[in-house]
Amino acid sequence: MTIEELESYFNSVKLPDGPVQLNPSHKIIDVQLFVNSHLSRLAGKVFRLDPISKPVYNRLIELHDFLESY
Repeated sequence: MTIEELESYFNSVKLPDGPVQLNPSHKIIDVQLFVNSHLSRLAGKVFRLDPISKPVYNRLIELHDFLESY
């Protein structure tokens, strides 16, 4: 999934108001803030992500997958 596709997805989906437990060690308290901060970190990046941006991208994908199964 490209960064543009992630931006489009998160702009079109209703985000949960409360906390989200993605996995046993990762809880998102403010989902909107999480998405905004992660997307801004990736702004202007090409699909081939650098080693620092890759975990940010992976967390957005994990949230995407969680919301799709929600």
